[in-house]
Order: sequence, then structure tokens, then C-alpha cells
Amino acid sequence: MQLSFVKIGLAVPKITLGQPLVNAKEIISIVRNDKKASLLLFPELTLTGYSIGDWMFNRQLLSDNLAAVQYLLDNNDDHLLIVGTMLEINHSLYNVALVIAGKEIIGVIPKQFLPRNREFSDPRFFASGKSLLGSTKTINLLGQEVPVGELLFKAQNQSFSFGVEICGDMWAPVSPGSLLYTKGAEAVFNLSASTFHLGKHEQRLLLAQSSSLKGMGAYVYVSTGASETSSDIVYTGHKIACINGEVILDEEKIDFSSSVSYVDLDLDQIRHARMSSGWFNEFEAGEIRVVPFLLPQRKNFELEKSPRPFPFLPVKEEDAEMIIDVIGAALYKRLQYIGINKVVLGVSGGLDSTLALLTTYKAFQTYGLDKKGIIGVTLPSLATSQESKDLALNLMNKLGITVLEIPISEAVLQQFKLIGHAEDNFDVTYENAQARYRTFTLMNLANQNQALVIGTSDMSEVALGWATFNGDHMAMYGLNAGLPKTTVRYLVNYLKQGFPEIREELTKITERVISPELLPGIQATEAVVGKYEINDFIMYHLLVHGASRAKTVFYLEKVFRMEKTAAENAYDYFVKRFKTQQYKRLTMPEGVKVFEVSLSPRSDVKIPGDMH
Repeated sequence: MQLSFVKIGLAVPKITLGQPLVNAKEIISIVRNDKKASLLLFPELTLTGYSIGDWMFNRQLLSDNLAAVQYLLDNNDDHLLIVGTMLEINHSLYNVALVIAGKEIIGVIPKQFLPRNREFSDPRFFASGKSLLGSTKTINLLGQEVPVGELLFKAQNQSFSFGVEICGDMWAPVSPGSLLYTKGAEAVFNLSASTFHLGKHEQRLLLAQSSSLKGMGAYVYVSTGASETSSDIVYTGHKIACINGEVILDEEKIDFSSSVSYVDLDLDQIRHARMSSGWFNEFEAGEIRVVPFLLPQRKNFELEKSPRPFPFLPVKEEDAEMIIDVIGAALYKRLQYIGINKVVLGVSGGLDSTLALLTTYKAFQTYGLDKKGIIGVTLPSLATSQESKDLALNLMNKLGITVLEIPISEAVLQQFKLIGHAEDNFDVTYENAQARYRTFTLMNLANQNQALVIGTSDMSEVALGWATFNGDHMAMYGLNAGLPKTTVRYLVNYLKQGFPEIREELTKITERVISPELLPGIQATEAVVGKYEINDFIMYHLLVHGASRAKTVFYLEKVFRMEKTAAENAYDYFVKRFKTQQYKRLTMPEGVKVFEVSLSPRSDVKIPGDMH
């Protein structure tokens, strides 16, 4: 394991029905070819095949099955294996999962819920594992005294625990897996032999995803493949892995040869979700027998799947529409509450004010408000470029809103004179005086027009404190406060299709260097705070998954191909600014939450304003 990852192999072997030793050899071939996984998960009844019907009762098959288990023990290396087979216990036949660690069987888990509808007739062959719970603690299997029943497997050399359920157990109203989570399992593994029919793929995925979401853990599922049989039914080798409701693997492939797919279980992600939730530990878990084991360690760990470089971007187009609709609804609700139908909005020609303008415009359209109630104001100052001013005016004029141009340079210079600040001293006072005067003017205009001042600062700027205190940091409602900069850019690009009359302006705005334009010359924000895609990536993994410094740096190296020192510096810079700028967030205006986390001090981020 590396950085609290556990690599799992989901194996679908070529199955020869009724030939346990042949199937055992196929399993060992997979084991010997694997150099990456600590644990290999195989389907239900891997050794015998699921579809042999009444041949299950054949005494020779039972004997061959035990010989196949012995073959696995004799030929396994240090792998942790979860293999499906059947066992005769107290003159009844059970569908079981064997958990094998090296040369030792460390647990037997019987299937509890036996389907008996349509093509399934499990009770014809097997007894329910519920009959063993509590009454039988261990069985003697090939000379080993093995725990049997409901078990929690807990690694001694790493912090990792898991439980096992089998196929139909997942479909039960209260599944064994759901209880295993409450008793300490960080992952639940399911061995399955699930037949194909249209729509079943989605059903399996829904069940696995729901189990992992409610259990705040990993759910790993593998079903047998097409080599099993074609006698009235077909199997499709479905492989699923989910963490906290997020699907990290969903593969279904008709393949007649053996295959293995790999996933990395992020245990830190699971622990953060459980630790930070308010309900996980409130469930009365009850007792469970714990089986210790040693988790095999692998050298040269490599991620199977890198995290998304832009985790705050909508996955599908409907998500973008929903973001716009939710923001519009939030604005309309606030206007309804106050009893007004006008807003004041500073428009600079930059990304943030452009998106705020467009979402406000769409809200006014949706709820039947007069677009002249949108009072757009451009406030050119000492360092405002002609391009920015022209873009701002073009946007507002083409949309047909109320347009105001209020130059503030003279007023800012007068402010410098009042406080005795030199006009050529380009320090933070020089910058902030301009930002504050803009907000001062917008607030006064709002009073004059009985309007609401729309804040345009985005979530990335709020996180980094990249705003002037009581300047652009302040508004009456923060429309972009739940949207990171990468999302803002995406949405402005997305909205081109809905605003063909300003498509040219929107293209220019998305391609421009991000700048506050408060100093003479070219002032690039990202030259100071770093690339926004890096900051947004760090923010996501820090706040959503609680990722450590080491893990975040590891991700940055992999995803953005950064040198380790550069990645460490980026992380440290973000965290330092995030903590030291909390005082600004403590007085930030209200704004709508869009993603899993927001930065509101009234809801998601409750830390003091003097963090070190």
C-alpha cells in the first residue's frame, strides 16, 4: 500500500464447468501473472462454475473441489485471494467465499440470501448461510481450523479492513454488506454470477453505488464471464468498484478468456467521509468476529486511474444547465424576499463579472423580469485597459440592459490626496483604493435604485483571499461564490451557444490573461497566486476528500506532471493563503452552494480568522 491506497485486482477467469482443478489452475495462472495487486477478487463459485445445476450434488465433484482448494493453497504466493466455491458443512451444501492469505484459508463466508426466481434456483442446491451464523464458529477445512460466518478481516501491518458478501446478498433489503460497513469494514467485496438481461447492468451499478454511498466505503463487485455457459443464459463479466458513491470502475465485456482489471482504493477518502459525517458512528453496529491478516506489499506503486485534472467541471451538459438554473433561482428568491426587481452589477470585461452578468440575465428572462432592471456598471480606473472597457460596454449594450459608465480615476486620486498617498507609489494601497471605490460606488447606486449589489468574486478567489477586504470582497449577494475559476471559464464558454450576439466577446474574454488591472502594465493574477487549475485541484482534494499534503503532492506530480518541489510549493502556498484569508470569508456575503463543498463560514468551513 502507498499513501493509504490498496490495489485490488478484479479477476474474471475462463471457467470450465464442473472442472474445479482446471479452474484452480486458471486462477493460479492469473496470480502468477499479477505483479500489482495486494488482493485478487474472483467471481461466485469460481472453482465449480455457477451453472452446473444438479451436478452440484455429485460426490466426485465435491472431492475434486476440495482438491482444487488444496491446489490453490499449494501454489499461491503471498496474494490475498477471495475465491467462490461450495462446501459441505454439517451435511448441507453452502455457496461460500474463501478468503485465502498465502497458504492459509483465513475465513469462509456463506451466501445468506438465495434467489429462487426466474433462472435462479439457489435454494434447490444450497442452504442459507444464515443457518450458520452464531451456531458454527469454525470448520475444519483441509486440516485448517477456519472461522466461518459473518467476519471482518483486519490487516495487522496496515490500517485496512474489509468484509465479504455474495451475489444475491447485495439485492436484499438489508444486505450483509450494509451491516459490515457499520461494524468497521472499509470495503465490501462481492463475488457474483449475475446473468445478462437488458437493464441489469444499470441495476447492479445502482446497487453497488448506493451501498458504497450509504456505507461511506468501497464496494467492489465482480461477476463471472461469457466462458461460463450459453445454456439459456449468458454472463458478461461485469466489474464494478465504487468509493463513497463515486464509480471508479464500471466494465462489462463479453470475453471468453481470463481478464483482470485494477482499481486503487483510497482509504483516506473513506476515513475522511466517515470522520466528517454526522451520522456514520451513530448506528448501533453490534459485535463481529475479527480475523487478522497481513496485507501483501507491492513495490513501485502506480495509480491505475489518475484523478480528474478539473474536478469542478460539469461531467455532462445537463449539469451546466442545472448550475445556471440554480444560481438564477437563488437570485430570484433573494429579490422576491427583499421585494425588488433590480440589481447593480460591476462589469469589468473579465471572466467573473461576465458570468455573473449572463446568469443574472438568464434569471431575469426565466422569471419574467425587465432586463432594464439589470444595471450594469463599468468603472474604468487608473490601470483599466481599453480592451476591458470595450468588452464590458459591448456585452452590456448588446444584451440591452441598463448601461452606466462611471470613470473613477479622479475620485481615486482625490482619495490618495486625502490620505497623503503618492500617486506613483504602486503598493497595495494603490490597488485596494480602486477596488474599494468601485464597491463604494456600486453600493450607493444600489441604494439610489432600490437594487441588489451582485458580487462577482468566485470560489477560487474566496479560497485564496484574492479580493480587497471591503472592496470586491463585499456585496449584497455573491452570485459566483460557489463556482471555482475553472468552472467559471467553462460556463462562459458553454454559454456562447445561448448568446450568439456576444459570442465574439465571450471568446475574447475566455482567452484573455486573468488580471485585476489595478497596476500599470501587464498584471497577471496567475503569476502571483499560481495557475487556477492547480489551486482548484488542491482545493477539491483538500476540502472534499481531506487529502493529506503527501497525497495531494503525489496527485499533482501524476496529473500535472509537476516536479515534486513545485507541487509541494503549490500546496503550501494554497494552504497558507486559505488559512490566513479566513478573516475575509467570515464576513463574506451569502451565496448559493453549487458543489459538494462551499466556503461559507455559516455552513461548510468553520475555522477562526487567526489560523496559523
